[in-house]
Amino acid sequence: MDHPFCKKFDVDGDGDIDPVDIIKIIDELNKNGSGPAPPGMDVNGDGYVTPLDALLLINELNNPKCSHAKAPKSGPSGPTTSSGTTGPVES
Repeated sequence: MDHPFCKKFDVDGDGDIDPVDIIKIIDELNKNGSGPAPPGMDVNGDGYVTPLDALLLINELNNPKCSHAKAPKSGPSGPTTSSGTTGPVES
């Protein structure tokens, strides 16, 4: 995540772009509403934290071309079951 473009999505500054960053923006919006952005919360660079910042971050996390978009964990034969084994998941 060395590219400056990516750093703007790391809201909490932990070096990862993940759902925690979205939660930080949503928490800020729930507490104070849209307004002047606290440090690190202005994803789109307009000086304000708004729902658009959360949306842009969600879109970035869902972009399969991004190195920080995490693939679902799966074992050699498919998804991992709740018991930790691999193979078909039975319902």
